[in-house]
Amino acid sequence: MDKQELPINNPAERLYVILTRAAESSPESSIADVFCTAMELEPNDDNFIKGFSQLIGLLEIIEEQIQYFKPRKQEGIRASTEEIKRYLFHAMKLHYTNNDSHKNVWQNVPHLNNKNWTTLKSLNGYVDDFESYGISISNAFLYELINDIDIWITEMNESQLDEEIKQFFTHKLMEIKHLLEKYYRHGSSRIKTEIYATMAEIKLYPENLTEDKKEENRNFFTALYEQLLELSKGFDLVNKPMTTIIVADKLSEVLPPMLSQTAEIIVKHLPSG
Repeated sequence: MDKQELPINNPAERLYVILTRAAESSPESSIADVFCTAMELEPNDDNFIKGFSQLIGLLEIIEEQIQYFKPRKQEGIRASTEEIKRYLFHAMKLHYTNNDSHKNVWQNVPHLNNKNWTTLKSLNGYVDDFESYGISISNAFLYELINDIDIWITEMNESQLDEEIKQFFTHKLMEIKHLLEKYYRHGSSRIKTEIYATMAEIKLYPENLTEDKKEENRNFFTALYEQLLELSKGFDLVNKPMTTIIVADKLSEVLPPMLSQTAEIIVKHLPSG
């Protein structure tokens, strides 16, 4: 398989890429080296534990999100994730119970070292399911948004804004960026909630400023608000109903009428994972 970046938009695809890398690893490699390399971590024992925990977390995210699938599809995906978990734990046990370096190698791990493993092939089929059910969006789109936020942060830090304002909104934008980088974990619901919360704070923040400071920074607040509004619209591409933790009546106090009406509707059933 050609080298592929770990996807950030689709948990099933991310897991598939990691397990495929592992399956295609050298049979003579140590178990820890295979896991770490597949997950782009420096091979060592600490990272092996970290990577293993991340893999189990990824499986749990997939299981959480399949509630939006049809029951029969849920059963198939859950059976696959349970089987993958079973062999992941087997690999960990093999790693820690064998002091013999000749036994603690990838060729002795069942199934996970086989690129033709039926469960791995099934997982590849679920990648498209996550896209068709609207749980994932374009990887390229996410990277574009992350790049936009980096540009906003750079422009803000190079501006003449007060340092306090720079620090506050840099922190807010970085929180959104970190969520985008782990979209496979958080989903659109959490990200839109964070965007709306930041928009609300943009409306509230000037209340603590003097009239002169309000006027001096008005263009910045307006521009950032509009940028975030456009950013939030990108997640309307996700075609599943949405569930958020937004309290619409609170947002209506700080958001413009059109957006506060949207907040009342937006709200039902977006995948939270």
